[in-house]
Amino acid sequence: MRTIKKETLRFGRQNALIAAIAGSTGLALGVLGHKGVQANHVGDHVPGDVGLYSHNPGTGCSDPVDPVTVIYVGGAYASRLNEHSAHHGGWNHTDGYFTEHQRFRDAHGCWQEDDQRASNDFWQPRFHQRYYRHRTSSGGPRSYAQYGVFSSATPHHEDVVGCGHAVDGMEEVFEVNPGVRVRGGFLRGREDILKNWVFNGSHRLVEARFWANTRDMIQCDDGVARSDGWVYYITARHPHQGSGSGVGMKYF
Repeated sequence: MRTIKKETLRFGRQNALIAAIAGSTGLALGVLGHKGVQANHVGDHVPGDVGLYSHNPGTGCSDPVDPVTVIYVGGAYASRLNEHSAHHGGWNHTDGYFTEHQRFRDAHGCWQEDDQRASNDFWQPRFHQRYYRHRTSSGGPRSYAQYGVFSSATPHHEDVVGCGHAVDGMEEVFEVNPGVRVRGGFLRGREDILKNWVFNGSHRLVEARFWANTRDMIQCDDGVARSDGWVYYITARHPHQGSGSGVGMKYF
């Protein structure tokens, strides 16, 4: 269990569109618009009952650990996310016996993650993400409007410290693309997904939405990590994998 020592809510980033999209990703708004990407503000994330964070187990989704920064859309089952995590960036480690199963809030309760993948073993610095396919009340795949079956994900970069794993703090600045810099491990992880899945792969960034999930997450080494509140909606399929029978495949 990765310990979060305390939390402090921080908002006020509703106007961060240019910094979060044009700055963090290196894309201008005109380019996003040309590609059909929408940028929406607080309260517009779909659907509204999706949890903003993953949580430690045994807490009833009341102990947030990692912010959701990516929504995979269109047939976003764990098996497909496992495949593409390995293919785009080499995130193919599972942790095996040491796997920790965090929980995600949904409309019908608090559910265990479906799977996770990391770029290195648990004793090494690494990129890491957990994902959860959203469910109906009966536990079946939940499909929403233009997105089809969708999953929440929490990509981040973490270091090994004396107390366990700690997400890179906000004092650390990383160049995620030439001339593009971000602070902290949550943004570093999100931007690595964008770079490897979209820029260097054939997946698509279809939306960027502001969720305001900007809590300070104090790591076990007292470092402060947080998201900027922006969530990228990225296709789970390659175009050649087809549209399937779900809704929302207009993005392929």
